[in-house]
Amino acid sequence: MTWENRYGATISGRLYGPRTGRGPFPTVVMVSGAGVAKELYHWVGEDLAEHGYVVLTFDPQGQGASDADPAPEYCEPGEWQRPQELGLIEQGSCAGQDPADSAVTSTTEQVQFIAEARAGRVDPETIAGTYRALAPRFIFGAFDAASWLLSAADPWRGMVDAGRLGVVGHSLGSYAANMVGNGDPRHRFRAAVAMDAFYADDLGVRPRVPTLMMQSEQETLIGPHLEVPTDPRSPTTLHPTRATWQAFRRSDVDAGFLVPAASNHQDFTDSAQPASFLGQRTASLAMTAWLDRYVAGRPRALARLVAPVAGPSADRSSIGTGAPMIAGRTLAELLSFNYPSDLWVGGRLCPDLQAQRCRLPARP
Repeated sequence: MTWENRYGATISGRLYGPRTGRGPFPTVVMVSGAGVAKELYHWVGEDLAEHGYVVLTFDPQGQGASDADPAPEYCEPGEWQRPQELGLIEQGSCAGQDPADSAVTSTTEQVQFIAEARAGRVDPETIAGTYRALAPRFIFGAFDAASWLLSAADPWRGMVDAGRLGVVGHSLGSYAANMVGNGDPRHRFRAAVAMDAFYADDLGVRPRVPTLMMQSEQETLIGPHLEVPTDPRSPTTLHPTRATWQAFRRSDVDAGFLVPAASNHQDFTDSAQPASFLGQRTASLAMTAWLDRYVAGRPRALARLVAPVAGPSADRSSIGTGAPMIAGRTLAELLSFNYPSDLWVGGRLCPDLQAQRCRLPARP
């Protein structure tokens, strides 16, 4: 399916939905990472659809099957003020014409970029700054995708529950998911899930909705953690991106911070690059539990995150006839030994889930 974004570009998307049941269903917008196609997030659409969700994945403008440049008549909008809640201004003529974007997303430049990052010749903060420069098309892309889902132009509008919306993102898309989920006054998302965001500072908008952050342990391809913790169980051994989670806790907004064991940036995709499907299954377990609790409104869903053993339904779409690999693994075996994974729910802290169990409040 396709729709036109605010710049006149044609955006390509794919809609997933349950095979059984009657709508409307809780609905999720999935925001892709930079320089990749929506097909890398097929697992998100498939897993959530099997759990009773409608899911829209899409190619942000300039990648995948979406247009690179808008029609010429749309190319002089001038300065455009984003919603006041986001507090940001976009400069320039058209998204899709940013030289930095062309440099990062073109095949040759991106291969060189990855090689330099692996060799440690690219400063992580420089990488983060480059990706932030590309953020407008992802942030606006999520806005426009949600608007299309809820519009009369969507032939499946009857399947979408406008009162139960969530947003999920990976990499640069997770930055957009956090910004849109917590700052969009129009669609009123009920929860956000951010998979391996690149930032190490505060969110940039006021925390508003329950947000789950899942970060990779190794950060492959984005900016590897060059320092190995000397004492894995020390409370001072904190993940570089943990400051964002702390902002939610200070605002008393339910939030999770999980680090799957031995995970890297590609564990959250269907990429052929080195990655672990166990990491993806761990992410699926956490993502569905979080969205079930805060979007679908199933009060006991978070019990899956603190259960002593992950159930066999954690990955119902696993390939093969045997039980999913995640079945029978304790939560402690699925999370990092080097970085604490914490939950802040209902004003209660569940610290270091890898080391200890926790009882969560079941508030409505």
